[in-house]
Amino acid sequence: MKSFLVIVCMAVLVGTSSTAFAQQTPTGNKPAVAASSDNADYTAVEFSKQMKEPKAIILDVRTTGEVAQGKIGGSVNIDWNSPTFKEQASKLDKNAPVYVYCAVGGRSASAKKALTQMGFKEVHNLLGGIEAWKKAGLPVVK
Repeated sequence: MKSFLVIVCMAVLVGTSSTAFAQQTPTGNKPAVAASSDNADYTAVEFSKQMKEPKAIILDVRTTGEVAQGKIGGSVNIDWNSPTFKEQASKLDKNAPVYVYCAVGGRSASAKKALTQMGFKEVHNLLGGIEAWKKAGLPVVK
């Protein structure tokens, strides 16, 4: 009887841990599109849908030179590499959803983390940056 209980307990533990593992990506992070998350990473198409919510701030963290090549309509630019990034970002509404992007996703992922640490309630990252946006055929303005 004891060995039966041990086997049942082991099966429950293995099943629980494999379920948790299956819900993670290979990097150990949450899935790329998690609609219920306050800080989700989105593909270009999903980002374009989600950023339309009321009071949303679309934040471009590229350099001004990069922005001059084209940007997502309605976006605000604060250069991630600027020494005043946090000072400028602190002027934004921390309760508004922020949709952040860069060229290919690296700087925006870092900015997302910084904004979250600064107390922003909801920050979303565009996976693949504006390059993924353009590849998806979504509009860019100059």
